[in-house]
Amino acid sequence: MKCLAPFYLKIASLIKKELKEAEFYLLISPFLKKEKIFLKEILPDFKIGGIKGICQDNQILSQDGTKLEIINQNHYQIMQGCSFAITIPGTKTGELGVLGKAMLVILPLNRADIIPYIGLIGALDYLGNFGKYIKSIFLKKIAQNFGFISQPNILAQKEIVPEMMKELTPEEVACEALKLLKDEKKLETIQKELRELYKEHEGTSKRLVEIFLK
Repeated sequence: MKCLAPFYLKIASLIKKELKEAEFYLLISPFLKKEKIFLKEILPDFKIGGIKGICQDNQILSQDGTKLEIINQNHYQIMQGCSFAITIPGTKTGELGVLGKAMLVILPLNRADIIPYIGLIGALDYLGNFGKYIKSIFLKKIAQNFGFISQPNILAQKEIVPEMMKELTPEEVACEALKLLKDEKKLETIQKELRELYKEHEGTSKRLVEIFLK
């Protein structure tokens, strides 16, 4: 997240230039302490890119006035109220899918050496910089034939939400996001397909409560 915060800040800055009224939220795990992740000054990793930001209270601010609100509680309220999300793979893709929210899923491979991984490839982290370099090569090879990386697409076995998995720049992501945001028909199609995909799961929590109370 330390590397991605400046990356996201740059994306937000580029989107803000065209969509003046846009507001941005950076959702992080409620189990993480913001002060341990974000220092006062947020600096971009030269391999990933982005722009410098300053942390003030629960915000990351750029020099051009772009603001990311840091949220580590009440994620569902924020997601329910959003119109679009740019997210990395993980549970958030499923949560957004259940809510029927259009999203762009990204996995920048610029720093594949710091991406958590399992098995022998993950164990290369313990071999220092050389091990991480080898791990980076392996992960980029795997990515070429990995398939879908978001839960909705994996469940549907087709692309419902767009994915970008390669070495990325903030400009590329912002361009793709703006293209989607300006295409109302595409957004409606994504939202409709997501609702259809998760329709059979509606009311699951209520049914579970009823089962436990029997």
